[in-house]
Amino acid sequence: MNRKAIKRLVAALLGWFAAALWLAMAELPAQEPSVAELARALESDNRDIRRDAARELATRGREAKAALPQLIRALQDRDPQVWHFSMLAIDRLGPDAADAVEVLVRQLQAYPLQRRYRAAMALGHIGKAALEPLREVLQKGNGNARASAAQALAVMGPQAAPAVNDLTKLLGDKDASVRSAAAEALGRIGGSAVEILERHLTSSDPKVQAAAAGGVKYLTEISRTLQSKLERLARSPDSQVRVAALEALGRTGDVSGDRARLFVEALGNAEESVRRAAMNAMAAVDDGSALIPPLLELVGKEKDETKLADVVFLLGRHGRGREDVVTALLDVVKRHPEMRRHVKRSLVRMGRPAVRPLMRLLVSDAAFADLVAEALAEIGGGAKAALLEALDADDPAVRASAVTAIGRLPADGDTRRALLERLEDPAPQVRAAVVRAVGLGVESSIEDWRILFESRMGDPDPAVRAALAELVAKLPPDQDQVVAWTSQLLKDSDGRVRQVALTALSSWERLPIGIVEQIQQVAAKPDAESRPVLLRLAARHSSLRSRDQSTWRTLARAALKDPSVEARRAAAEFWGKLASHDPEAQRELARLLSDQEASVVAAALKSIPKLESESDPLWKGVAKLARESTGEVRIAAVQAVLRVHKPAAEKVKLLLEVLRDKDWSVRAEACHALGAMGAAAKDAVPQLLELLRSRDDEDAARRALQRIGTAGPDAVPALRQLLRSRRPRQRAYAVYLLGRVEPAPVALLDDLKKLRGQGDQRFQRLLESTIRRIERESKKASR
Repeated sequence: MNRKAIKRLVAALLGWFAAALWLAMAELPAQEPSVAELARALESDNRDIRRDAARELATRGREAKAALPQLIRALQDRDPQVWHFSMLAIDRLGPDAADAVEVLVRQLQAYPLQRRYRAAMALGHIGKAALEPLREVLQKGNGNARASAAQALAVMGPQAAPAVNDLTKLLGDKDASVRSAAAEALGRIGGSAVEILERHLTSSDPKVQAAAAGGVKYLTEISRTLQSKLERLARSPDSQVRVAALEALGRTGDVSGDRARLFVEALGNAEESVRRAAMNAMAAVDDGSALIPPLLELVGKEKDETKLADVVFLLGRHGRGREDVVTALLDVVKRHPEMRRHVKRSLVRMGRPAVRPLMRLLVSDAAFADLVAEALAEIGGGAKAALLEALDADDPAVRASAVTAIGRLPADGDTRRALLERLEDPAPQVRAAVVRAVGLGVESSIEDWRILFESRMGDPDPAVRAALAELVAKLPPDQDQVVAWTSQLLKDSDGRVRQVALTALSSWERLPIGIVEQIQQVAAKPDAESRPVLLRLAARHSSLRSRDQSTWRTLARAALKDPSVEARRAAAEFWGKLASHDPEAQRELARLLSDQEASVVAAALKSIPKLESESDPLWKGVAKLARESTGEVRIAAVQAVLRVHKPAAEKVKLLLEVLRDKDWSVRAEACHALGAMGAAAKDAVPQLLELLRSRDDEDAARRALQRIGTAGPDAVPALRQLLRSRRPRQRAYAVYLLGRVEPAPVALLDDLKKLRGQGDQRFQRLLESTIRRIERESKKASR
């Protein structure tokens, strides 16, 4: 065992012994470590022991005073956890930590923001003993230190009254953080500082005005005189002044009278900070009824979506279910449909007080029936009685919307009975709504479905039968009753019903024999609307493709000429399932690669499977698209290159062309494809090395080179140039690949040896490994 290993072993044993001793002491509840023991542990060489000691001292409160000298020294510890818990322990000592003032003051001037903040808190809690040192920092410290010292005085509060003059001078400081902290300190000190803040509200300097207003908001009480001055400042042309004044006025909680209009006007301001200040103030008040009239005026003329969202929120916050507010909110949706989500949230936010006005609107204006029903459903239990009452409304649109909303409420006996009674409603839209509400409900059961199917399977309206067909997606396919229902829907006289049923069947993992036969019959005489759905079903279920293939192939060939983009995309999915070993399917996919619609071409490319034999038509189509098509299609074509059966050399040649594409995302996909080919793509290494120099392509090229893992002799000149790169990562790639070039690049040995002593240990290990390999290959060649 060498000397280094012995040293590591001894250090490990000592560390283990110290940790074991500390744990043994900590695990004995009857022998909880004393403050003296913790103080000694805080000076341990073991970091974990110091952490645990500092953490425990932070829980001891003023009892930890005996360890104050060790805690002060621990503020110089490099470990952030030791520092944090030591600072916390000192902070909790309060005035008893007076001996730490000098060290804490130094930390105000030298440490990062979080440390300055924690030091300021501790100094503020120490109180009187820290006052004079903090005043000195206010006078002589740098900007960060002055701001932190002011924060400490703010924490100190009225005790810091002797520093009022020093803080007043800082209200005009060039540093905004210093001005803000000084104003806050004056506000928290109060007393004589109130008059100073009031006087500075009328300063000719907007920065001073803003700072003074910022300090006013920290006063325990803001007088009427001060409020009047703040109201004037809230209309200042300077946005910083307006923000500070609005925030201070917001602290009063009073938005009555003219002040309501003042806040609402601020919502229309061009400055985001002004709008946020007004918005936060209005959202925080308990009684905002005075805001409603000006908000209703603004909501009728505001067009900006962001500002309108704020107004809608406030109306919901303070509207308390007022009918004029509900009407105004719904009018917003009429003028700005994109605001539907915001309006619904506000209606829900009103809660139960909004139920009655919403119900009156539900009955009187069917145009908003769906939105109102959604809001009522989200209000929940408080709206249940009103929604049940709406089931008897004269307007069928209202009844249908009420059914939909009730279906979203937690299921219980009352709502289930009320819904099922509506299965005989004279209006088809209501019956269809009941089918969806009951059948698609979270807690629907086979008994619910039985009632629905037996009562409505013969419904004269196809919309109701289509609603039944939607339920097929949720039905368990292993029950004879379910198969019978589905089979009947597939025989429906209305094409829309059949199409909905077929679409729903896509969610079934397995198709029973009876359903397979039924689908085959539909496929033999399809209508145009059902063709894409049928083809997707056949693509998903091999049980369909394996029965009567001629029917499905005929359907897929017809889809190639279908004007419907959806049908042609579905045909691509179908042919893709057969194409791995079927020449006809490969030819049909190749035809789809020439489609005029980009989404069809992309679907065909994505459908190409891993081919078992060469297919010239597919390869030619993929190669052409990889070079000439739009970006999205080029990416899909590059991905398809890997799946088409062709010699690696041809694939690499094509992908090298793609590496020169103008679109970086296409180049990245080509890099990925080359990487997936592994060593077979080593001829691409020189061009990938060029991309390695590009910021846009570096990551993609790096991953490709790593997966290829080798290079040919034609890559040596580029690798030699890369050895001189200033970027360590690029030099590392060059060294790595030079160790894998065949034959070994003996001529570059001197270049490699010049890199000794450069880079980190990992790079040096890689370098030496490459040098040794090339030297071995050189000796073999010379024999």
